[in-house]
Amino acid sequence: MKITFLGHACFLLEDGTHQVLTDPFLTGNGLAAASPLDLNPDFIFVTHGHSDHTRDAEAIAKRTGAPICCTVDLADAVFGPAGLSVLVGNIGGTLSLPFGSAKMVSAIHGSGVPGGLACGFPSEISLPWDPPMHCRPSA
Repeated sequence: MKITFLGHACFLLEDGTHQVLTDPFLTGNGLAAASPLDLNPDFIFVTHGHSDHTRDAEAIAKRTGAPICCTVDLADAVFGPAGLSVLVGNIGGTLSLPFGSAKMVSAIHGSGVPGGLACGFPSEISLPWDPPMHCRPSA
């Protein structure tokens, strides 16, 4: 298992067969350790709809064909209308994937939007790799 921290909440998880990218915010992130063009993930997980978690997801997905794994509301509002392949789950649900499964669980996170409007639900992604992986969004 190889885990590469790319900045903010963006990680590249590799098991030798699959590459999973989480929360790709690289463009405009002065601390990013990679360019979106450097990455070729098989799956992209987006935990919630803030731009510092979604910024490069669409461009990477369009270039690589990787599906975006996210909650239903995020898929319906952002990635589906963009014509991207999405694998959706509800909070508490589990996505079955070629390398195992990913459980979408709730995480505490403020919306950051004036008036307190909901921005979707952050998710914790638990992957059954050895060792097991648990990814939570940062604020």
